[in-house]
Amino acid sequence: MQDENISDLIKTRSCINSIRKLEISREMGEPIRELIYPLALGLIKIWKTFTYAIIYLFEKPLKSLVKKELQEAGIEINGKAPQDIQIHNEKFYRRFAQDEILGFAEAYMDGWIDIESVDEFFNRNLTHGFYKKYFQFPWNKICHYLEYQLFNNQSAKRSYEVGQKHYDLDKKRIGDGSFE
Repeated sequence: MQDENISDLIKTRSCINSIRKLEISREMGEPIRELIYPLALGLIKIWKTFTYAIIYLFEKPLKSLVKKELQEAGIEINGKAPQDIQIHNEKFYRRFAQDEILGFAEAYMDGWIDIESVDEFFNRNLTHGFYKKYFQFPWNKICHYLEYQLFNNQSAKRSYEVGQKHYDLDKKRIGDGSFE
């Protein structure tokens, strides 16, 4: 029993040491990252602007395509069945085409669309293959990887900066009782 505990402790320490080494190597690459990160974000912004312009130019065919595909999956736009989608803002099509599933979720949260039975809506879409067929462009995957994986801003150093900027209370405001 004690040997297992010692073995677990050694594994844990080894893991912690590996993480520390990784953080040190990231810190050494920080100046390079600070140069490349704005460039990558600029290129991503250019790409998104380009795709938005294309989506805007071809909005009518896009709407027709979405309607056709949803109908084939058994979903009507502004229909009465529980799985039918109610579209309250016509900009939904652009947002969905531009930001894919995230754009769909944000449109839902912003009240641009309503669906009574969300689970049935997604079940029908996944079974039909609508999302895989049209909304998984390789360039978008590359952009997502660059934005959220390669240049992950959630490092230990950056978390401290965020804490300093957003969560440390101003001592003057604490002293005057405005937080009570």
